Amino acid sequence: MFGIGADEPHRAERLVGVYQTVSAKKRKWATLVFPLISENTTKKEIDCFLRQAGIEEPLLYRMGFTHNNCSGDCVRAGKKQWKLLYEKLPEVYAERERVEKEMRESTGKDIHFFKDETLEAFWGRIDRGELSAHYGAGKDKETECIGICQSME
Repeated sequence: MFGIGADEPHRAERLVGVYQTVSAKKRKWATLVFPLISENTTKKEIDCFLRQAGIEEPLLYRMGFTHNNCSGDCVRAGKKQWKLLYEKLPEVYAERERVEKEMRESTGKDIHFFKDETLEAFWGRIDRGELSAHYGAGKDKETECIGICQSME
C-alpha cells in the first residue's frame, strides 16, 4: 500500500514498472494498492486533514526535505537533498559517508552514491562554496522515492 496522492500518478506508474521488473527477477508477485489515487485524494487535502486533526507536520518536511523517509538520505536523492542533509543533519550525512567509504574499501572499487563524486568530495565543495545557485533553496526535482530499497535485496 502506497500513500501517493492523486496529484502524483506518475510516481505510481513508475512504482508499478519497477515492481514488475523486481517481481519477474525474484518470481515473487506483489499487489500494489494506491488508495489515495483510487479515492482521488490530493496532497493538499491530506495536509488540510492533518492540520485539522492537530497532527504536526513531520520533522523532515519542516526541515525542507521533499520526502519523510530514509532519514533524508535516500540513495536515489539528488545532490540538492544531500546538501540539505549535510547542512541540517550532519551526523546522518557523516554516517552515510562512513558507509560509502567502507563499501569502497571492502569492494576495492571506486564506487560511490553519486555518479561522479564521493560524499566526501561533495561536502568539500559545499564547504569551499563551489556549488552553483542550483543547489540553493527549492524542491529537488531529482529526488523521487519509489520505496523499493528493501525489495532489491
